[in-house]
Amino acid sequence: MSLHDLLIKTIINSPVVLESNLGMQVSKITHKISLGKNGDIDIKVDGINSLTHEPCLAIVEVKTHDGLIPHYLRKQLPKYQERYPDAMQYVAYSLSGKSTQDIAFKRIR
Repeated sequence: MSLHDLLIKTIINSPVVLESNLGMQVSKITHKISLGKNGDIDIKVDGINSLTHEPCLAIVEVKTHDGLIPHYLRKQLPKYQERYPDAMQYVAYSLSGKSTQDIAFKRIR
């Protein structure tokens, strides 16, 4: 299994990690959502915003290291924003580029 897939598995199996990093109470986690020719979404999280208590949606793109973030910003983020304009957008990545024990989350939008 690739590091990318291991990171996705680690994240979706840890709702507490998602809740603390996304600032929402998780009600549903979906992963590997195909957008057809526009690629795929690694993790989609439906839940309740912890501050406003309103329903919210977060899209989490998983990268093996932070060096892949610029490509995501140029190529993938615009497609995700078009499909889910109100969603919070995050990138999760391994700080070391080698482990699932050091996952960082960065809010993009």
